Amino acid sequence: MPALLNFLSERPGPHAEHLAQAALHDMGHAALPGLRATLKGEEREVRLLACEVLQTLQPPPEAALPELRDLLRQGNSLERAAAARTLLHLGQPALPALPDLINALEAAQTPTEVSALCEALGRLAALPRLPFRRSSSGYAKPARAAMQPGRRW
Repeated sequence: MPALLNFLSERPGPHAEHLAQAALHDMGHAALPGLRATLKGEEREVRLLACEVLQTLQPPPEAALPELRDLLRQGNSLERAAAARTLLHLGQPALPALPDLINALEAAQTPTEVSALCEALGRLAALPRLPFRRSSSGYAKPARAAMQPGRRW
């Protein structure tokens, strides 16, 4: 697993790069521990590639959320943009990262970074947080189960 990511970081060419990324993707969630460790690693290119691979995994790997939040806080412009795109892929499990996205936007340095952060913020903030039902008056109201603490919906 680390060997594949290191191979990718050397940018061996489009064909070899595609094969290595496909191999990581085929590993699926078995590659997740290595990808999470890579997000904490020293090499920027490898961290960026790990974000790209995480975006392809189904179902989205919410276990990588802490490392992605760290990239938003401590990464450079490219890493923050890649983390934002990956968080967008996670969907609703990424909602705890909204404050980190806002802070990253305040520190944004490039148009690409601003674009990725704004897209992630806008789309994640628009996700529903509570299940809603239609009332007889036509207005949406939170489902009763969502309003009772400790009750699963």
